[in-house]
Amino acid sequence: MGLSIKRIFTDNNKYGEDTIPYLDSLAYTVQEFLYTKGKAKGEKLDCQMDNHIQLYDFMTLVRPFIEATKSDFAKVTIKEYIHNLREVDYNFSRQFESIRYTQNGNLQISNASHALVVSLLWTTWIYAKVSYWATHNKKMDSAQNLLYEMISEFLSTIEIPERHPLIALADVAVGTMILHMENKREELTKEPTEEVNNELEEELEALKEACETLTAGNKRLKEQQQEEVASVEEIVWHDKVRLDVLLRLMKEDGANLEKHGNKSMAAEIMHAITGLPLTTCKNYCTNQDLSQTHHEEEILKLNSKIQALGMKIRL
Repeated sequence: MGLSIKRIFTDNNKYGEDTIPYLDSLAYTVQEFLYTKGKAKGEKLDCQMDNHIQLYDFMTLVRPFIEATKSDFAKVTIKEYIHNLREVDYNFSRQFESIRYTQNGNLQISNASHALVVSLLWTTWIYAKVSYWATHNKKMDSAQNLLYEMISEFLSTIEIPERHPLIALADVAVGTMILHMENKREELTKEPTEEVNNELEEELEALKEACETLTAGNKRLKEQQQEEVASVEEIVWHDKVRLDVLLRLMKEDGANLEKHGNKSMAAEIMHAITGLPLTTCKNYCTNQDLSQTHHEEEILKLNSKIQALGMKIRL
């Protein structure tokens, strides 16, 4: 009961391997029009197939319709398919499509909706139009006219206006399929020219040189960084030297230590920055007793760096 056919596709990866030409381009067009929101919905009939059937099952269903267009008996054959699709399976509600897989690997459809029937006829019509464009085969010309008549008749039977969006977008769909076919053909036939190969080789050589330059640069940078780390590690800056530099910077930026309570606030800032004990910072704010002789080497090194930076302070 219903229409039962062998499952040709079980995923969306092998349309291009089918014996029917351009089936991958047709599947792409179906995706863009029947599985894309807003293109297949009319006032009284929504032919968007997302909630009806998987794309690969839909493409399995449309194959016998396309095969029928090659026959002298296309009209009666397609009508038989539609009749079988719409045949009622009383195990299911008449209002809902029944789409299931049988144990022998077939796809079985019954209670087909108006939307599914129109979508199958429309897809076959688009294929016939493109096939006629590509081959100028008279049978395909007859097929495209027949399918248009069948769609119009079916829409009229279910009291749907003939200018359903799918009818209005037919030429756009044909263009979409042809463009996809042309793009696929270019992908398959395009061979790299000798000029392109030469350009690729030159780019590869340039990349190799750039890579070597970067590697050498990275090596020099690492050596410099190691030297800088080593030079920094040689100096252990004493607490008073660190605090003196920080306090001078704060004064240079306007810190007023003469105002009552400001030395405590300054000490808190110094503590936060240096991590030294707060009491140590407070003591140095009160008694700035950096020994020029005891810390002479550190002072000289720091002053030279400070001068090199163009700063105003000196220890």
